[in-house]
Amino acid sequence: MSTWIVNLWDSFRTGFWFFPTLLILLAVVLAFAVPAVDGYLAPTIPDWMQTTGTTARSTLSALASAMLTVGGVVFSVTVVTLSLTSSQFGSRLLRNFLQQSITQVTMGSCLASGIYCLLLLWRVDDTNDKWFVPHLAVFLATIMALATLCLVVYFIHWVAYSVQSMNVVTDVAADLNAAIDRIFPLKNDTDNAKERQRKELAQQFEEDAGHTVAAENEGYVQAVNVEQLASLANRHKLLIRVTRKPGDFVVAGDAVARYLQEPNVECPADDNIDQQVAHCFLFGNRRTPRQDVECAISELTEVAVRALSPGINDPHTAIASIDRLSGSLCRLTEHDLSSTLRIDVGEDETLRVLGSPTSLDAVLRAAFDQIRQYGASSVAVSVRLLEALARIAERVTCSADRKAIRHQADMVLEGCEQQSYCQDDLEDVRERHAAVTQLCGEEQSA
Repeated sequence: MSTWIVNLWDSFRTGFWFFPTLLILLAVVLAFAVPAVDGYLAPTIPDWMQTTGTTARSTLSALASAMLTVGGVVFSVTVVTLSLTSSQFGSRLLRNFLQQSITQVTMGSCLASGIYCLLLLWRVDDTNDKWFVPHLAVFLATIMALATLCLVVYFIHWVAYSVQSMNVVTDVAADLNAAIDRIFPLKNDTDNAKERQRKELAQQFEEDAGHTVAAENEGYVQAVNVEQLASLANRHKLLIRVTRKPGDFVVAGDAVARYLQEPNVECPADDNIDQQVAHCFLFGNRRTPRQDVECAISELTEVAVRALSPGINDPHTAIASIDRLSGSLCRLTEHDLSSTLRIDVGEDETLRVLGSPTSLDAVLRAAFDQIRQYGASSVAVSVRLLEALARIAERVTCSADRKAIRHQADMVLEGCEQQSYCQDDLEDVRERHAAVTQLCGEEQSA
């Protein structure tokens, strides 16, 4: 169930309600608990912490009003920032902004401090001309207000930092690098015996071989519960192949997996294997980078494509995105892309679950195709694309990967030759293309 829990946590931390709700509940508990503790510790409270009833009510009233007002300001700044981020970088980039806990914590702190002071006001009472003043609680309210103001100052600084295009690109690239490290193992960590089993299992799944499992829902595959799938395969002695990887869009009835039963093994009649396998797939209305590396790549690509639009016309941001993409793809060359599902060996050391593989060619297309198409009219963007491909070509060792890089370089050159470039600019492009061709170990085409 860890996959469901992780995805549930991702949905919580990318919303504005989770941390504010927790902080408000904590404030309510403190508003009732601290005055009770105050009654027991009253004789030991130092003089400098004590105050009068009138002063306590005035202080709490002012702090409650100020904190709720500041909370409104934080909310307004957040909405404006979301609007700017959505219009300039795309609505999908809102996920990166929303998952930053500083926004939720700042808003929650303002609301929690205000509510704490409001609830504390009715405890400061003068029954029978005798004031009950919770000195510790009033002192805590002052400390909370000061801490919240410091947090608001940092929040404003963070907003000013986060809306800068270069910092947006850096943050998205960091998210992409984390996804690469999380999804794919390093090539040095790959077990050769497991890879042989993987190839043998793949050979057993000929076209249309095995029993097909259909999706029960419509949407994007957000995650596959690999642990539960492997446990199911071990329990029933199945060989399972996942045919749809995270990020694919499916409709109800589409095939998401196929499985083969080992000879001389029968499943209980009341054990619905199809339903259990289908329940291992989590669907949603958007892609997430938890198990989908192309989702993080497409977010960085979207920044570049929007920067190249006539309305924004910011090639510097597009170039920065290309640089970060090349750095992440260089990192990707150090990992094994043969399968995105790694927990696939049962207790008897038999490979039972085969993931849907990806390739550097597919990743290159996701990263550079749209940038190449929208940036063909920009010499600087085309040159930087070829320089990025050369940087990646220096690190690949597989001939299929070199062929994919060469194909991308050829398409960049072809697109440039169809533009109205001056001769010097076109020579710059051809020079970079020749460098990629040389690194790929092939003769430059005439």
